[in-house]
Amino acid sequence: MSLFSLFGPSIKYSRDKRQVTTEEIKRLMWNTNSTSISETNKDAVAEAVLAKRDGDDKISLQNIYEALTKLKNEGRITKTDRDLFMKIFQESLTK
Repeated sequence: MSLFSLFGPSIKYSRDKRQVTTEEIKRLMWNTNSTSISETNKDAVAEAVLAKRDGDDKISLQNIYEALTKLKNEGRITKTDRDLFMKIFQESLTK
């Protein structure tokens, strides 16, 4: 384990920020077909991602990954759920 991994998440995704509206984030959550994620957890994911946006409603894939990893570490979503949402956000933000 590296010292960096003890003090913060590693950089796995792009830090380039893109504008994402609240409506877009919620649409992505509700169009997810994962049966393992309850409506409550979809709300938690949406809230966590929304909270990571900056003042211009911009967010990077790395910010999303960090928000989802925090939820995973809290036991609110599984690693599989996190990976599924990351795939969804990657597809949406890299269009």
